[in-house]
Amino acid sequence: TLAGRTLANQLPRYRQPKTSAEVLELAKEQLAPAWELQPSLEGETLTIGVKGCFVREVCEREGMPLGGELCVLFYNYLAGYLGRMGGFKLRLQDAQRGHEQCTYQIKVF
Repeated sequence: TLAGRTLANQLPRYRQPKTSAEVLELAKEQLAPAWELQPSLEGETLTIGVKGCFVREVCEREGMPLGGELCVLFYNYLAGYLGRMGGFKLRLQDAQRGHEQCTYQIKVF
């Protein structure tokens, strides 16, 4: 989480995002191509689909199961980044991990 917060503070920007939609779009752009994020915010629920994923590629190459420590590390990194950029707290509600796509359901505070 700290690494994501640090990244959010150190990336150069001409303008800080003012809305959650801008935060999500900026994250989508800045984390590509390592992660192909498909965020959707409805009320207090943030859903993030992850199609292309560097972590998934590493797990497949190294024979590691999905949903392990690297997936937890990725979510915490993403939550730290989004939380710092958007000024909100996130709590993971559900994580579906698969070989084609992973989906995170997150409550936004």
